[in-house]
Amino acid sequence: MTLRPPRSCRSERPPLTSRTRSNMPRPPCRCDGPLTMRPFPRVRQRLQARRSPYAPPSCIRAGLRRSRRIGPAARNDWTARPIQQSTDAGSSPTHCAEFKGPRHLCRGLFCCRRCTFSSPSRRRRMPQLVEPVAPDERTAAIQPSNHARETAAMPIHPTAIIDPKAQIAKSADIGPYVIIEGDVKIGENVHVYPHAYLSGWTEIGDRCVIHPGAVIGHLPQDFHYTGERSYCRIGAGTIVREFASIHRGTQPESWTILGQDCFILGYAHIGHNCELGNGVKLYNGSAVAGHAIIGDHAIVSGHVVVHQFARIGEYTMIGGGSRVIKDIPPFMKVLGESMCVAHNGLGMRRSGKFSTDEINEVRSAYRILFRSTQPFTRSIDAFAATVRTAAGRRILDFLRGPSKLGIAGGRKAAALRELDSGDGEA
Repeated sequence: MTLRPPRSCRSERPPLTSRTRSNMPRPPCRCDGPLTMRPFPRVRQRLQARRSPYAPPSCIRAGLRRSRRIGPAARNDWTARPIQQSTDAGSSPTHCAEFKGPRHLCRGLFCCRRCTFSSPSRRRRMPQLVEPVAPDERTAAIQPSNHARETAAMPIHPTAIIDPKAQIAKSADIGPYVIIEGDVKIGENVHVYPHAYLSGWTEIGDRCVIHPGAVIGHLPQDFHYTGERSYCRIGAGTIVREFASIHRGTQPESWTILGQDCFILGYAHIGHNCELGNGVKLYNGSAVAGHAIIGDHAIVSGHVVVHQFARIGEYTMIGGGSRVIKDIPPFMKVLGESMCVAHNGLGMRRSGKFSTDEINEVRSAYRILFRSTQPFTRSIDAFAATVRTAAGRRILDFLRGPSKLGIAGGRKAAALRELDSGDGEA
């Protein structure tokens, strides 16, 4: 490769063609040694070799494009020169004694203003290097600490109003403006968000989460209640979302009970003396009237209303906006006006607790009980003759149990069931 002959910094300067940024006067050269021109491929290699972490690739590409526009080199600085050791505050990292890169810097390549490889007049003060932080330390630095979790001496926010009779575990976290009135018992690792209200003889199990605006254990909505001692119990791991209400019992020494790991969503209501099993999901806007019973792992969709004294079996799924005015057997799907439309085979398979024989028997039970036009008492007898599994026996026990509202009907048998007024009652 043929190199161009060297020339001095200030002689034989190419004339300016237009007053553009690329051919404006450059700062004077500070080099003292001989000048040697290097071709562009070598310049690109050296520029990439000495690339600093402060210069992003976009800056380097911009510098290469700019050097090509203004010609083989910038004004007064045609070649690579020895790097002078400098301790100026504004000098770039390539000018310090600790720099480990190549010992020559081409001044013919002018980069953008964000980079430190421009002229000294454009050089900016570089930020000091920060030592890397371990992931756990960085996470602890950016996440605010929870004073209630870390400080055992202060688990209650100063703005919370706590009755002296309340019993609160040391690991519980009581947020701002929470009101706890009466003989409330709060278990371990319970988190109560701001503006929640807990009253009466209420027991909150371990690991429960009470969200803002929730009301638990308040007075029952019953005209006959005159202040008798009644209770409310929330099982461990239950989540009560915003503005949900759970009332205590209405008769003396009676209970409103929620099982473990229940999920009560926003604006849901659970009336006095209700009993919910484990893993029940009550979605937004649903209302469960007093004395209702809901089995384990039942799903009550949004805006469902449940009649007083109604029974809902385990693993039952109630469609959104339905009205439950009859008892719903276990493992069924309900839609509309308490009408069983299918069996909940998908929910049974997802739970992993039922065999294929049990799921098939539940399907057979749905066909016999809710797809037949014969009287319901005969359908129960026909189904009882075919029961072979535990799931079938649960359905049979539910059908023969005490009922105040009767058993829900199916699609084809709905008209005939209304004529048989005594079906399903003990």
